[in-house]
Amino acid sequence: MEASIVALITTVEWVLLALKQRTSFAFPQKPDKKNEATHVLSVFNEKAALALEQEILSLEALIYIRNCIVHAAGLLASYKHETELRQRLATMAGIKVSNINFLGEGIEIETGFLQCAIKDVRRWLPNIEKAILERGFIR
Repeated sequence: MEASIVALITTVEWVLLALKQRTSFAFPQKPDKKNEATHVLSVFNEKAALALEQEILSLEALIYIRNCIVHAAGLLASYKHETELRQRLATMAGIKVSNINFLGEGIEIETGFLQCAIKDVRRWLPNIEKAILERGFIR
């Protein structure tokens, strides 16, 4: 299941970065410590008035989850953004902090979480290109 989350989030990032390459405007520089994909989505959201604030927060959380899995084997104490991740996990359904692997507190993904994440991404991601193209923000 962890590999599927990694694949999903990496795919979303690649789609957003590809859209950035097609912009018809000078793209603002990414603020320090902000993920490039969430920066791209935030810029498009603001320029095109897409009302994706909740989706941006969700994407940020999923990126923290993915990065913790990839860089710290899902163990919170080994992840440099442990505090932020704990805060995000406390607000999300289907994923939690536990000691399921007996190695310390880590991410536990419950049944159905991945399906909900995919459903959510499929709801908003395909519509972004159409919306920003219609408004002339990409070529």
